[in-house]
Amino acid sequence: MSSQVLKTTVIILIVSTIINQINCAALQTDAGHSAVRLKRMTPFWRFFTLRPVGDLCRDHSECSSKLCKKNYCTQRTPVLNGNSGA
Repeated sequence: MSSQVLKTTVIILIVSTIINQINCAALQTDAGHSAVRLKRMTPFWRFFTLRPVGDLCRDHSECSSKLCKKNYCTQRTPVLNGNSGA
């Protein structure tokens, strides 16, 4: 009897896992493009995954300095043309 209960429990767990994986997969939208998932990280992991100055980046949120210029993390702010207030 306990063997039957164990087999039933294992089958239920496997089916539940498969159903969960199917539900979590990115589905096609009406336009035919894949749904875009936003990365969600805790502040702890976000701090450790920031890129150092000089590393390649795609946007400002990836850099430790929060400045991405020409796909590189930079520490300097861009110099504006014009007078410096003199």
